[in-house]
Amino acid sequence: MLWLYRKSFDYLPFTLCLNAPLLSILISSALSQCPTLQSGKCFVDCTNSDIYHIACEDARGIELYTDLLVYSQSSQQILLSLWSSPLDQLPSTILEPVANKMQSLELDNWVRLKLFPELHDQYKLKSLRIMNSPRLMEMPLEMLPPQIESIAFYRVGITALFHDFDEVPALPAVNEFIFDGGTLQYIQKQYFTVFPNLTTIKIRGTEFTMGELSREMIITLRPLKKLHIIGNNFRTVPFSNRERMLEGTIIFAYLDQGADMDFSGNHLPVSRMAAVNFEGIRNTRVLSLRDNRFDDYIFTSRLFHNFTNLETLDLTHTFMLKSVASFSGLPKLRALRIAGNEFEELIVSDIFQNSQSVNLELLDLSDNSLVTLPRGVQRVVGNLRVLNLAGNKFHIPSVTDNAEKIHATQFTIFPKLQTLDLSRNRLTSFTATFLNHVQTLTTLNLGCNRFDAIRKEFFIGLPLSLKVLNLTMCYNETRLAVDVDMDAFSTLPRNLSTLILAQSQYSNTIFSRFVLANIPKLRELDLSYNLITLIPKNSSVLAPLLFLRTLKLRANKLQTLGNGRLATLQFLVELDVSRNALVSIGQDDFKGLSNLRTLALAGNQIMDVDTGSFKPLLSLESLYYGENRFTDFDKIFSGGATVGRQLRHLGLQELPIDCVPASLLIRLPRLKWLYLNSSRAVNFETGSFRQLNNFSKNTPYKLFAFRKPNLHDIGCVSYESFEEVYSRPAKFIVADQSNLVPQHMVVRFPRCHMDIPRRLKFYTSQVLCQT
Repeated sequence: MLWLYRKSFDYLPFTLCLNAPLLSILISSALSQCPTLQSGKCFVDCTNSDIYHIACEDARGIELYTDLLVYSQSSQQILLSLWSSPLDQLPSTILEPVANKMQSLELDNWVRLKLFPELHDQYKLKSLRIMNSPRLMEMPLEMLPPQIESIAFYRVGITALFHDFDEVPALPAVNEFIFDGGTLQYIQKQYFTVFPNLTTIKIRGTEFTMGELSREMIITLRPLKKLHIIGNNFRTVPFSNRERMLEGTIIFAYLDQGADMDFSGNHLPVSRMAAVNFEGIRNTRVLSLRDNRFDDYIFTSRLFHNFTNLETLDLTHTFMLKSVASFSGLPKLRALRIAGNEFEELIVSDIFQNSQSVNLELLDLSDNSLVTLPRGVQRVVGNLRVLNLAGNKFHIPSVTDNAEKIHATQFTIFPKLQTLDLSRNRLTSFTATFLNHVQTLTTLNLGCNRFDAIRKEFFIGLPLSLKVLNLTMCYNETRLAVDVDMDAFSTLPRNLSTLILAQSQYSNTIFSRFVLANIPKLRELDLSYNLITLIPKNSSVLAPLLFLRTLKLRANKLQTLGNGRLATLQFLVELDVSRNALVSIGQDDFKGLSNLRTLALAGNQIMDVDTGSFKPLLSLESLYYGENRFTDFDKIFSGGATVGRQLRHLGLQELPIDCVPASLLIRLPRLKWLYLNSSRAVNFETGSFRQLNNFSKNTPYKLFAFRKPNLHDIGCVSYESFEEVYSRPAKFIVADQSNLVPQHMVVRFPRCHMDIPRRLKFYTSQVLCQT
């Protein structure tokens, strides 16, 4: 008989007693596929035969211990995630059953956690992540095993990084240290030397409140491969001390050859002392000083001259001075971003003098009030693929300009240019003749300018290589639409495949402008945000768009799809009519669209769907139907055995439903991804997934749900808005069809959220429909 006395669990209000037969049952059950654990609080993914992922939510000590005991005799390694526990500490006794198996531990939303977890006996532990634990104030490193490799803290209460070198002589395996979203009042000098093999340091989104910043904070014994000090807040630090942070990093940081150093978003001064010591970081491969400011009178001439390994340099919003030969040398440079520096004229100071950046592929000069190309730019354009001139005052030459003006904007010097961005340049007119020699150009962005009218003369001379043209006007409803001549699109390049005319207030008249267009290869047309109320009835108007594959009509004012008016677009593969005012779907609305694979209807007011409406959609693979009112799925997917047979993605977010009926899912045998409510639980009818042979077959996680995120939860920097985040929700997945019970729901965010603390809620009660 196995006895565990209160002494071992002195934080628990009870004594645990397990007899031998029960222990045998628990251990033997680990041999089966994903056994039901005893507490109902822990769930396991056993789809990987070598590594099991165990996730527990709201579990107490005895419940954790009992469930982990099931795997004490198994041979698999353990990845353990513990969420929202009511415990204020995690002693070693709880984790004892997996002492020689646990590879990673994640503690998320332990709001009562006060003491650092006892992990010194976890000999296989390689990764520790603690998130959303504001009461955790100390980090005694002696609690960690010597084999640990990665330590990460997100939004914890730790405010000081220090240790007793006598107690912790070294943690030799640690190679990554992350501190994100907290407050730091103190960092001990040479703190990071206790990790002799540290190669990655990331301190992000942290508020520094220390009265004095030491220059010796970032000192390591081994050269760093990655040093990210990004988006921190130093506003409470005395101004006279702020410069020490960057100075000390540049002077004392030990960087590997080819290191990635990102110091962006800190709004700190780049002092003269820092500039003098730039030689110390010359081995970097990636260097970003974005959103920090060079002190006045620091001349950047030859500042980066010896950076022979540098491939990416970002000096956006650093207000660097225009210095001759600022970017001399740099033989391996591939991407240079110097946007938002108030450069204005660059025809006097040759910032590219003596430059050897013959490999440069991306040059970002946006938001600099430039009117011409910089002097000397011809030295670095031999391999340039992307040129960003957005947000300037660039002058487009006309036939009346003198030779000097034309030469200053001559683009014939770009032999390999593929993407040119001239958006937000306050252009009122445009002529393409200055681009007719750029025979490699594939993408041209003219969006958000101030054109008086769109005329055919705009496009005469555009290179035949052009495939993507962006003419988004960025208008709001208070501004009248720009005039588009009837023959305006008649001179577009014949090879054009994508035309973006979004947010331009064109209304219904825009369709008639394609009658004279000669763009047989146009495959994508974006007319989103244009106040369009009707799709044209005359089929000849859409005839020039016969081979269109993608049509985006998002966020217009359509009340109907027109009863077959899209039938001429028989090659259409994607149709986006989300965020309109559709109230019903007619029987012939999708007539002729047998090749359509993706249909977005989300965010309308659909209250009725005619029987058989979706029958023509023989190839439909993705249907996004969320935020509508009509929920009779039997009627939506009626009309024959083929309706929905190819569907793989189904979006039902924010529908007024409490249950997903089995009859729906049985109709969709190839469904792999089901997108459901993000604000509340949606239940499933008993047996819903029994016949879904392909449902998430290759994905190891099970059903999951999450609360609607707020802006504080969003961690993907690529997202431009909350709406964009919400349009890419987490996925509901089932991997093991044979074991679908409430206890086997596992929460998971999209991949880009993995480094950000989750705010999640399990729904493990009453998940089956009461039918």
